[in-house]
Amino acid sequence: ELSVSNLSSSVDFEGDPLVWLGAGGLEESISFLDATYKKAGSSELKEYLLMAIGLHSESPRAIGFMKEVLLGTGEEDLREDAAFWLCQTQTDEARKILLETAWKDRSEDVREKAIFSMSQMDAGQVVDDIIALAKGHTDTETRKKAAFWLGQKASEKAVGALKDIAYKDEDTEVQKSAMFALTQLEDG
Repeated sequence: ELSVSNLSSSVDFEGDPLVWLGAGGLEESISFLDATYKKAGSSELKEYLLMAIGLHSESPRAIGFMKEVLLGTGEEDLREDAAFWLCQTQTDEARKILLETAWKDRSEDVREKAIFSMSQMDAGQVVDDIIALAKGHTDTETRKKAAFWLGQKASEKAVGALKDIAYKDEDTEVQKSAMFALTQLEDG
């Protein structure tokens, strides 16, 4: 069984002993988790390991690991989880990886998770990236999801782009998604 914790969280060992071997560094932790992930058989265990590695967001190695999983050929659910944990790093490198995924990934679900993940980031460039996806992606569903998540950003630029899409886009489904996103804004 795998449990993720830190020194400020309590853990119930259910009667099992705790043997403290000393402090481990960030890179040691990621190396251990990476090796464990590669040997893990179940998707459930891999999900926990992705989370554990994602909690190392300040490490470039964690970003590299998430990129490898996201752009790999593994299960879609795990690739989606990698997209989520990438956004938690709040780095420009993660933004670029997510943007590439949103444009090019073979899976509609993974593209959507990449767009959602981008919408959770604070970087100013993210709004421009999501606007570009909403206006320019070749897949209608991806454009609709981009319009929806653009509405969640609720910046002036996002609202302006949504209005533009709602009034001028050639795809009625994308227009509807933009209109819905506008109705979800606080000021209506």
